[in-house]
Amino acid sequence: MQDDSRSTVHDPRALPPVDMHVHLCGAQGDGSGCFIHPSYLRSPLFKFMAWHLGVSARNIRTNLAKAYLEALLRHLRISSIQKLVVFGHDRIYDKRGKRLDSILQLYVPNEYVFRVCERHPDLLPGVSIHPARGDALDELEKCIQHGAVLVKWLPNSQNIDPLDRRYIQFYEKMRDAGLPLVAHTGGEHTVRIINDASTTPACLQLAIEVGVNVIAAHSGTQSAPFENDYFDLFCRMAEKHPNFFGDNSAFNIPWRAKYVKRVVERGLAHKMLHGSDYPVPCYAWWQCGRLSFSEMAEIQKIPSILERDYQIKKRLGVPDDVFTRIWSLIPKRRAYGV
Repeated sequence: MQDDSRSTVHDPRALPPVDMHVHLCGAQGDGSGCFIHPSYLRSPLFKFMAWHLGVSARNIRTNLAKAYLEALLRHLRISSIQKLVVFGHDRIYDKRGKRLDSILQLYVPNEYVFRVCERHPDLLPGVSIHPARGDALDELEKCIQHGAVLVKWLPNSQNIDPLDRRYIQFYEKMRDAGLPLVAHTGGEHTVRIINDASTTPACLQLAIEVGVNVIAAHSGTQSAPFENDYFDLFCRMAEKHPNFFGDNSAFNIPWRAKYVKRVVERGLAHKMLHGSDYPVPCYAWWQCGRLSFSEMAEIQKIPSILERDYQIKKRLGVPDDVFTRIWSLIPKRRAYGV
């Protein structure tokens, strides 16, 4: 039986727009408790994303968490977006619950997520809990009590099999608390893939059947050529299941850019939520052929990455309720300023 913490449906015009897919980041020695593998810090991809955000190489070396958070807040303050759901990122475990630290690239503890959100009320905590952990249910209860608004998984990179029936109790606890599950689907190039079988939206079927509100991050789309494209499967599942949704995060990168308009044309905007996938770079130029040159040039001048992503989607016909739909899915344990 569900408790009364689930949000009711609100008029989207009366609610602030939310980016419900934003990552936090930190490194060893900066006081955050976060971890990034040194080889990843040195990678061209990480350096490019840091440059794109305005985070200097010196700040990466001295206090990455502080510099990253300050950049995120700068982008937020000059955008139309008023709230961000920021994500933790749990460690990797095998199916028996053993930590696999030797292949860990990224770790953002829930404790850090809560500390950041307590200091900055415009940030809402999205926690990450690997369900194979021996203390997974205890950690979930603790996060519920601290005001978590959702659980975020990256199954193919965290080595999670969402179809494992041992996780039913975890799903039931999420359902009863009104916590949605945001799970990565489709292509992934930011962190290493460990379990490719957990890339398809079909792997989320068990959580859907248990009654969790499930959000397929990226809606099963490709992030590069020659990858499996699960977008049509996502659409069929979204049409079939009332508690299955998708987000449009990272839809302004080269290969995913076409899906912004495709979702609207498919008539599935009512099952979509807005996310940027910050710090993933966002360029208006990838919408060539869908926006005019003058529109792309105008949008590209916007200094806030969050605002740039928002304006591209608005110009391409994404309805207003996509930017506020998350309010109808998350718990209402806190006022959130609305």
